[in-house]
Amino acid sequence: MATDNHQRDISVLCVDDDEHNRKIIGLMLESKVTAVHYAKNGAEGIEVYGDVKPDIVITDIMMPVMSGLEMTRRIREINPKANIIVVTAFSSIDFLTEAIDVGVNQFVTKPIKSQSLHRAVERCYESVVTERMLRDQHDRISLLSRALEESPSAVAIVTCGGTIEYVNRKFSDLTGWDAQELIGEDVRAAKPLKGATDNWEQIWDAAAAGTTWEAEIQFKRKGGDNYWGRTKLASFFAGDYGCKYILMIEDITDQKRFEEELHYIANHDALTGLYNRGFFEEELRRLASGRAFPVSIILADIDGLKQVNDTLGHDAGDRLIQRAAQILLDSFRTEDIVARIGGDEFAVLLPDADEEVVSNACTRGLRCQEHLNESNDGLPVNLSFGTATAYIGGELTAALKLADERMYGDKLQRKMRIGTLSPGRQTDDGAS
Repeated sequence: MATDNHQRDISVLCVDDDEHNRKIIGLMLESKVTAVHYAKNGAEGIEVYGDVKPDIVITDIMMPVMSGLEMTRRIREINPKANIIVVTAFSSIDFLTEAIDVGVNQFVTKPIKSQSLHRAVERCYESVVTERMLRDQHDRISLLSRALEESPSAVAIVTCGGTIEYVNRKFSDLTGWDAQELIGEDVRAAKPLKGATDNWEQIWDAAAAGTTWEAEIQFKRKGGDNYWGRTKLASFFAGDYGCKYILMIEDITDQKRFEEELHYIANHDALTGLYNRGFFEEELRRLASGRAFPVSIILADIDGLKQVNDTLGHDAGDRLIQRAAQILLDSFRTEDIVARIGGDEFAVLLPDADEEVVSNACTRGLRCQEHLNESNDGLPVNLSFGTATAYIGGELTAALKLADERMYGDKLQRKMRIGTLSPGRQTDDGAS
């Protein structure tokens, strides 16, 4: 077989009607191959071949029931790539021609010599190894192809010039564009990607340099609706095909929506939908280091909320808070930050707003309050306001404190006018 003594990882089927010949062949091969199977004639040989699927068949020619050449012909119908060695004493041209016609790979003449048999098996072994390598390669390619097709991410293969040459099913499902509409398109101008980013050249250069580019991008589907994709572009070496690029898009629309919901919950008051105290304080710090001065602050407080809660219940108190929030939303600009910072307390940040802008906003708030109270169900809203303006970042903390003092001053004056309190600072909860 080979000059070394290593056992080959192959199985052999020996077909011969002479038991002595079968034993001789078995002894010659038992240390050279992993398994030897036996059959007494061609018919039995076909049956064993179907059961064990050997890598090599060694067969005699003249046998009862079915000859070795007829068995070879039928095995070839089962497996055209089967490796078959014929052991024969015939040497006529007609026999050799027929043997070649039915697909015999190697010949060993009788009497059998181990060196000749080993050499024939070794040649077939080389064919078996090659076939296994080709089959493994085909299986890997098929596996990769199935993996691409079944990938949960949209995948496109792009040439070094930027032409799309393959998209998987997920890419079409995600974008709404069929493969035939995409293949041949320049990836930088392809319909599913067009307008998603203005930096394709920069992205392309990064991928060409061996860096995987990655970003979260909002795309538009063929139907017009938007979706979010975690997008990657990377180069890879494709053997004889040279450099290619792989573009992958993972649909993260649900994740983005969930993040937006979490962000909303983290920054908004559940009862009113206004910004909460945490967001207000963060915006206050951001404005302090910005250039949107003058920045004005308005603090507002609901008069009589504790009394409503105590006499009419907390549901009525909640309605009162929601109405106050609506008054404030209707009274200020879209760029103003309206927040609920306590049970009955609200705050508004007005960037690029001086005293005149603040005064006009408070006037609008009082008009909105009056209009709402005219059409309510007997649960009027009364807000006390306090305002202050900062012209530099260092004045914002003092402005917030001044607005708070002025708001309580407004509350006190209004209550004194209706005779509910004697002079002195007192709040609804009795604090002084």
